Amino acid sequence: FCVNPLLTSDDGDNMTMKVKNNGSIIFQTVYAQQSSSHMWSPIHFIIPANTNIEITFQNADSTSHDVGVSCYGYYMEEF
Repeated sequence: FCVNPLLTSDDGDNMTMKVKNNGSIIFQTVYAQQSSSHMWSPIHFIIPANTNIEITFQNADSTSHDVGVSCYGYYMEEF
């Protein structure tokens, strides 16, 4: 399972992204909007099938920002 974060504002504050699986945080990172590079690599996970995945973004202040994710993946088959 791969997650590509999408942040559209380059003049905002820092954004915290959390990935939860079945209610538990399995990944958390802060994207510094003040940095000069807004190109981030995909984040790779191995997650069991039939589980709940939640991805959230939270900024450091109360302003709103356009954010999103692009996700893709595949099932691993047993041989």
